[in-house]
Amino acid sequence: MFALLYLSPQSLSLEEIADKLDISKAGASATVRQLEEWQAVRCTPVPGDRRDFYEAETRFTIILKKGLLPGLRKKIKSAGNQIERTLKARPTEDLQNLAEGYTATESQEIRKRLRVARSLHQKLDGILSSSLLEHFL
Repeated sequence: MFALLYLSPQSLSLEEIADKLDISKAGASATVRQLEEWQAVRCTPVPGDRRDFYEAETRFTIILKKGLLPGLRKKIKSAGNQIERTLKARPTEDLQNLAEGYTATESQEIRKRLRVARSLHQKLDGILSSSLLEHFL
């Protein structure tokens, strides 16, 4: 859908989008809402027409800075919080629900994987928070 709008010389209505992509209007609407959330498309009024028309944001830096990166940062932060909470839990009590049905070896493997995930999280968080990234965008 983004490619359709990006390459379209004029804004398109939901009906036109659905027709060109051979999808339902409801499906087109849901996808447009997601693209709007990412700042990848915007609704543009057409004089004399009550329908909503959409056009693509053509500046990819806007999409990244205002749309995709804030959402990604929020998800990375949430994942990091979950990883930390799980790793700080006492294995014998707090992790009982997680470890239920697992052997001691399997529980150790779970904790090992969580530590690997934490390491990756820290690297991603560092990259996404970097002033260098902001400079390039």
